[in-house]
Amino acid sequence: MPAQTSRMLFGHPRAALQVGIPRGIDEFCERTQEWLGSATEILFGRTVLGAYAPFIAPESLEPLIRYVRGSPWQRDSPSAGLPIRRFGHAPILRACPACVAEQTDRMQNSTWLRIHQLPGVYLCPFHGRPLLSVRNAVQRQAMREWRLPHHLNAQDWNGTAPIESAVDELRRLSAWSMELAIDQPASLRYFDPNRVAQLCRDRLGVARPVARRRTDWRPIAVAFIDRFGTLATVPGLEFIASAERADGGFIGRSLGSGIDLRYPERLFALLCFAFGAPKDFIDSYA
Repeated sequence: MPAQTSRMLFGHPRAALQVGIPRGIDEFCERTQEWLGSATEILFGRTVLGAYAPFIAPESLEPLIRYVRGSPWQRDSPSAGLPIRRFGHAPILRACPACVAEQTDRMQNSTWLRIHQLPGVYLCPFHGRPLLSVRNAVQRQAMREWRLPHHLNAQDWNGTAPIESAVDELRRLSAWSMELAIDQPASLRYFDPNRVAQLCRDRLGVARPVARRRTDWRPIAVAFIDRFGTLATVPGLEFIASAERADGGFIGRSLGSGIDLRYPERLFALLCFAFGAPKDFIDSYA
């Protein structure tokens, strides 16, 4: 049934089952007569594209948007250098129990809210509660069968609620995604990843790495783990533990090799560590 519905909406049996950024948006708009909005409105307002767009150069973002608007049957991809392989990769499905209860009471149904699926959002902005995430095996089944939050049982969700001190850090982390992610192209502002990395290095007092000279990331990594280490067990934040490695893990790669645009949640964690509040970063970038 989901495959048939997907074919009816997108002209493809699996396009509608993509959680991150589905392809075939133009076909969807034509078949629905833009009932949910234009292709641009859907891409920015109903998918996670807005979390990636501020860090992708305009000359790269335009062909990428054409790619996801085009036919799902098309095999050729945009120009080299774009984060296509995992761009818009299926995020961990997340939901707020209070939101699910309210939706179910109001309309006997529930939805996967876009704001909860944005990379880097771990608390519900409406209720201030940590979001529950779906177990990996259950997510694969939920995508295939179009299962909604109220369809899932208690054992289908990951873990237990984080401790109160961790909730405060989750709130600070979530603020970055909700502040920088956009829901309409008119509000798009481009942040050059190379300049972002340099601003982070300047803020943290780290010199730009020199070729063939090993950089000691340990002082920064220790400070990062001291602050965020308790979050490493939160689904979607497991990458935090990599900072304990000798090479600094994702911190060493981001500040040394360059920021990986495929994972905005890692960039938001680094920015939160370096700047604290989004406004401080935006003012520094200006």
